[in-house]
Amino acid sequence: MAHYTQQYTRGQELKPLRVMGNWTLELILDKARPAGDCLVWDAETRYGAVRYQGKTWGVHRLAYHLATGESVDGVTVHHICANTRCVRPDHLQLASNAENVLEMLARKDYEARIAALEARVKELEAALTANGVGA
Repeated sequence: MAHYTQQYTRGQELKPLRVMGNWTLELILDKARPAGDCLVWDAETRYGAVRYQGKTWGVHRLAYHLATGESVDGVTVHHICANTRCVRPDHLQLASNAENVLEMLARKDYEARIAALEARVKELEAALTANGVGA
């Protein structure tokens, strides 16, 4: 019942918490919320899970399958946006596990380089300020 209270206080239409097996792409997207360019599955877990055609699906995998009609059995559905809760179909693509891991490692390396550069810029700005330059 708490989900009805949340929907009511948000001014949303009251809907059941679970739809067993009757998922459509529209219903998945309707239950997601905008977050930047992404549509984020509003669940407490990293990957939301739903029941569809008698089995449990990762909601991003089901969104991709329903949007494209492609089978996702045995392959990774990769988030090109790097947001693991995103269910927006054009942010998802099929990838091998190796491709998915390599992209993640490359992104982490890129993020680490950016953080190092930002730290260095702050150091240089502090040095200039201490020397009375740019103030």
